[in-house]
Amino acid sequence: MISLSNRLLTISSFIEKNDNILDIGCDHALLDIYLEKKYNNDIIIASDVLESALEKGKENIKKYNSKRVILKCGYGLETLDNNKVNTVVIAGMGYQKIIGILKNGKKKLENIEKIIIQSNTFPEKVRHYLTKNNYYIYDEKLVKERNIIYTIIVFKKGNKKYNNIELLYGPILIEKRENIFIEYLDIEIKKNNIILKVLPKKYIFKRIKLKKEIKRLLRLRG
Repeated sequence: MISLSNRLLTISSFIEKNDNILDIGCDHALLDIYLEKKYNNDIIIASDVLESALEKGKENIKKYNSKRVILKCGYGLETLDNNKVNTVVIAGMGYQKIIGILKNGKKKLENIEKIIIQSNTFPEKVRHYLTKNNYYIYDEKLVKERNIIYTIIVFKKGNKKYNNIELLYGPILIEKRENIFIEYLDIEIKKNNIILKVLPKKYIFKRIKLKKEIKRLLRLRG
């Protein structure tokens, strides 16, 4: 069986055998080949804007004797030309690129029931965008890899209201309060305290904002 990183393995745990997948920014197609071997999904499209990534994907497809993974070169959702695809994976990018992909391909999301996102930056901004555009937060998971904590969020078609705290820190993460979530809060508290310590006192409003954020994190921490 192909070996995946903790991050990709966690993403794969949110895929079911009836999911027909478009993996945007396919990371050498390792996730897609793994899913083919595990579930034998009918449709698995691995796409990337870079030919070099797809060349590595071709090598891996040959190496692992993959039969179902289809490689496509293109930007974001423009590679989606199969109306049977119901699941989109976007991982390993910053929030601006992810939201840009979703905005540019908005018309192609009509048949997409599930979107799995792993944003390297500000996942709360992705939560805010998708929950304002006909998706709700179905599940969330934090995963640690190379001493970095990543947030993986599963969105499904539908509508649900969230408050600002839930959008910032994740309603499922807050509810489950797993050990890694507490660790994440501790890291954020420490980081903000360091910034507050070195921030000159003349920056009054920035200091007030930081103090409010620290208090909020401490309340969540419990």
